[in-house]
Amino acid sequence: MMAAIRRSAATLELLLLSAIFLVVSGCMQQSSTNDIYLIPEGYEGTVYAFYHVKNAPPLTYEGEYALHTINDKGYFATSAPDMEYGLITDKYYYVDKKGSVQRYRALVCGSWAQAVIPQT
Repeated sequence: MMAAIRRSAATLELLLLSAIFLVVSGCMQQSSTNDIYLIPEGYEGTVYAFYHVKNAPPLTYEGEYALHTINDKGYFATSAPDMEYGLITDKYYYVDKKGSVQRYRALVCGSWAQAVIPQT
C-alpha cells in the first residue's frame, strides 16, 4: 500500500514539474507582432490588414518590423500567408502626401491590434 502511495506521489510530482517547465518555457519564448502601420493622414475609421490575398505583394520589412501601407479605403493586402501572433509591439504612423510620418499611439484591444483613428 505504501509503495502505491509513493508511486502516486512521484507521478504527481513529475506531472507538476512538467507543467511548470511548459509554462515557464512558453513565457520565455513568446513571439511578438512587430508590425508598422502607415496610415494616410486624415483617414478616419478602423484599419484592416488582409493576408493570403492572391496576387497581392509580399510583406516588406524595416528591420524586424513588417510594413503595412494602408490605402485611403482603410486596408492593406498582402500575399503573406498569415500575420505574426504574440506580444503586440505594433507601431502606427500617419503619413502625409509628401511621405512624412508622424507617430500615432493606437488603442490596442485584446489580442487583436485595432487602430482607433480619432474622428473629428
